[in-house]
Order: sequence, then structure tokens, then C-alpha cells
Amino acid sequence: MKIIPCHGGEIAPEVLLGFNAAVEENLEQRSGHHDLEEEHDHDDDINSLHITLPTQLEIQALVNKLETLVQGQEIYRIKGFVNIANKPMRLVLQGVGNRFDYFFDRPWQATESRETQLVFIGKDLDSQLINQSLLS
Repeated sequence: MKIIPCHGGEIAPEVLLGFNAAVEENLEQRSGHHDLEEEHDHDDDINSLHITLPTQLEIQALVNKLETLVQGQEIYRIKGFVNIANKPMRLVLQGVGNRFDYFFDRPWQATESRETQLVFIGKDLDSQLINQSLLS
């Protein structure tokens, strides 16, 4: 066990997240969970979908639409950045099943396009239905 001193509950994020740990330097020598299996199947029906919406949104209206979507489709995860009307900061949105969490992380940069970008992960995702649901 490693003990890391901190003061006032503050600790450097790079310590917690393991930045600069150089884990990628010897990937060839590391074994993974696939190395022990002879053969396995992947579910080819699981896919991801990237949606970009150029309009500003209202967060509760968006969450309501996403909640309706996850009830009608097998959506496992949704995450991305949302352009909220009248807010200078971008909103981070994460959804797992029908649970959604969101928070403002930082101001939009002058070099960024202020648009909502969401990634959906699920089974047999219907891109037309998802797009129509979000744009209506």
C-alpha cells in the first residue's frame, strides 16, 4: 500500500490519475485478458454513434429527450459536451442507462465551435431516430 501525503484534502491530480507513469512504454511485454482465452465472441450488434448538434440547447429539455431515447432503445452510455443557451461554459454530460450527470467544466475556447457533441454506445442504435428525437 502506498500512502500519499496531502493537505486540506488537496492532492495533485497527476498523482491520482497516474500521469507520467510511462505505462505505454512496454505494452508488448504485458499480458491482457485476451491472452488467456482461446477464442471468444464479440457482440457485433453493439455500436457507437456520434451526433453533432449546432444549436444551443436547454439542459432539462435535452435530458428529457435522452431519458425517452434510453427507454425505447438499448443505449448503454451517452457522453459528450453540450452547448447550453446563454452560458459561456461548456457542459459535460454523462449518462449510463437512465441516469444522467452533468456539470460545467470550463469556458468555451475562442478556437472551438460551440456545438453539442454526443457519443452514444448501445445495441443496434438507430441513428435516424436518435437524430430526429434530439432535433425535435
